[in-house]
Amino acid sequence: MSHSGPLPHPSILQSYEAVIPGSAARILTSSEIQAKHRQELESSVIKANILAQGRGLNYAFILALVTIVGGIFLAY
Repeated sequence: MSHSGPLPHPSILQSYEAVIPGSAARILTSSEIQAKHRQELESSVIKANILAQGRGLNYAFILALVTIVGGIFLAY
């Protein structure tokens, strides 16, 4: 038998529950907590990328402005 995913196959989960009562709920809770944590990390990475891209645009604008002003100054 083969299974892929964050949770064990339902028959295996049922076996855990038979051996240790309450373990299925603990496994599900752990999976939910992990999913929430992963989503929060992804959100913070996206926010950081947006800030970095905005900063890059600002630096590029300043560099272009300095280059244009410097060229005008040298031409003068």
